[in-house]
Amino acid sequence: MNACKDGHTEIVEMLLDRGADYNSCDNDGQSPLMKACEHNHKELVKLLLSHGADFNTYDYNGQSLVMIACIFGHTEIVKILFGVGADCSTCDKNGWSPIMMAYKNKHSNIIRFLLDSTVNYYKCDGLNQVPVMSTCEQCHTEIMNMESDMRVNYKRHVKNCQSIFMNACEHDHKELVRMLLDMEVDYDKRDTHGQSAIVKASERGHTEIVKMLLTKGADYNTCDCSCKSSVMKACEHGHTDIVKMLLDMGVDYDKRDNNGESSVMKACEFGHTEIVEMLLDRGADYNSCDIGVHSPLMRACKHDHIELVTILFSHGADCDTYDCDGESPVMIACILGHTKIIEILIDGRANCSNYNKYGWSPLMMAHKKGHSTIIRMILDSTVNYNKCPGLNQAPVMATCGQCHTEIMNIESDMIVRFKSHVENFQSLLMNACEHGHIELVCMLLDMGVDYNKRDNDGQSLAMKASEHGHTEIVKMLLNRAADFNRLKMLLNRGADYNRCDKMGLSTLMNSCEHGHIELVRMLLDMGIDYNKRDNDGQSALMKACERGHTEIVKMLLDRGADYNTCDNSGMSLEMKACVHGHTEIVKILLDNRGTDSKRCEKIGPALFMKACENGHIDIMKMMIDRGADFDKCDLHGRSPAMKACEHGHSEIVKMLLDRGADYDKVDQFRQSSLMKACKHGHTEIVRCC
Repeated sequence: MNACKDGHTEIVEMLLDRGADYNSCDNDGQSPLMKACEHNHKELVKLLLSHGADFNTYDYNGQSLVMIACIFGHTEIVKILFGVGADCSTCDKNGWSPIMMAYKNKHSNIIRFLLDSTVNYYKCDGLNQVPVMSTCEQCHTEIMNMESDMRVNYKRHVKNCQSIFMNACEHDHKELVRMLLDMEVDYDKRDTHGQSAIVKASERGHTEIVKMLLTKGADYNTCDCSCKSSVMKACEHGHTDIVKMLLDMGVDYDKRDNNGESSVMKACEFGHTEIVEMLLDRGADYNSCDIGVHSPLMRACKHDHIELVTILFSHGADCDTYDCDGESPVMIACILGHTKIIEILIDGRANCSNYNKYGWSPLMMAHKKGHSTIIRMILDSTVNYNKCPGLNQAPVMATCGQCHTEIMNIESDMIVRFKSHVENFQSLLMNACEHGHIELVCMLLDMGVDYNKRDNDGQSLAMKASEHGHTEIVKMLLNRAADFNRLKMLLNRGADYNRCDKMGLSTLMNSCEHGHIELVRMLLDMGIDYNKRDNDGQSALMKACERGHTEIVKMLLDRGADYNTCDNSGMSLEMKACVHGHTEIVKILLDNRGTDSKRCEKIGPALFMKACENGHIDIMKMMIDRGADFDKCDLHGRSPAMKACEHGHSEIVKMLLDRGADYDKVDQFRQSSLMKACKHGHTEIVRCC
């Protein structure tokens, strides 16, 4: 079954020659022949048919082999099955026949082939829909031309209450629309979403179809279930000619949808300048706001539509409106760094000193985002740059917190309150340590900033710097002066490098995990606790073993680190190294006197199984030489040989077979090593077994 699905012809031939059952079905009622038909394995289909496979079997959905081939468009498979007498007319449980499936999926070659046979193409499905209706719904012109004698039921509705006519309008099939309009189809009918044909055509930009519908008298003010009209759709998508047509017809351009958005708002948001000018010339309201209190000007500012901002200003748009968060057009432009927009707004005397409901001003936002040009522009006005928001953080503090050095140079007279905390109680110095800004760290340390402060997660400066590998900063924190006496003084006053954060991670653990050898050596020389464990029960040595940092492992072992400990999930050091294939580390651990490699495996397979599953043959050889049991099974009855067969590790399989491994064992699901190899298409392993 699995070999047929994946097209492994050679494996299927081997299995058939040995008497495998080719008509057995899976839990879905699908046979091997069905799998081969579905995946277009022509040679396998012929092979199975030559052995007598049942070609008129059905799955639990009532689908036949022919139907499956029709669904996926496998023409040659359909021909092969038709040639041996397979049933091409039987319907599935939903009333769909093979030819209906071919219609639905646009497989014209299969349709031609079946139409040339005796297939009944007037048969209806469960929705009382003949094949030609599927053709019209999806406008398969080529297929419709095959059946000029089948032009029936054009006005009938299909699934989701969408008429064939509506589909044609949506997909710009002009000839079909014209034909259906001549047949007096209802052009104002709406689907379950409330959309009429003109709304669909306007949204898609089908100008000729909109013109046809307007000529026939279609209702151009009708809206869908979201209260979006045809002109709103056209404005949103930038269909200028359609907007002009609708405006000339007298469409309501100030109508709003359920979100309070008007046509001019949509055009402003998407930058359709010509449409905005048309709407403004007709008298559209340019100061109206949506339910979030966003005006057209705010939308234009947000998306950096410079020309639109200028146009709206020239018409008298209000530049000092505020949304529900208290943010003005200036604030929005400052957040996003739209310099030219800020220039226009300042020239228009927009208020640059207002604060949002969180206590942030436009200048603070520009500081936070690092927009230096905007900061210069605002500072040239009369803005109060020392006012603090709710976090008691002046603009310059946001600058330092994110290390915008260029901005700090702009405001040398504003370097105040450096010791205050920034958001989440992280000091400015902590930000600099985390991001490796050495010069800023020096400056702040020289100013006497408290280097013992911790953030809400309990992380110190040294933890931040060591985690990100900023060796120079760690050295600075440990040794600010060249002489030993000053160093001793700093250490006496300095940070506690054995303290951990909320996850139980120490400075040493972070350094070991990320492979910062010099930092590890420095911390070990200070006498740091190397056996401390985090909240998951992992020690510094475990983290180094898992990440493959051999030198760090050796350093920790030389200092006497505990190598028989396990984490909270029962994973030992050796197991972590085995999973990731760190052969040298495994050897180091096994060579250490007293290491118990079978200890603490509470929830999973042994070391050997892990190495086998992950294809680490060198580790396996080393462990076999040390007496590992290569037939030992895990809790599910899976042996190492099964694991290797399943994952396609052919060299490991050969090695295990040479050592006498039992490949006839079955697991709790009654699957053998050979079955696993077949399932995953590992031909070379099948030959070995």
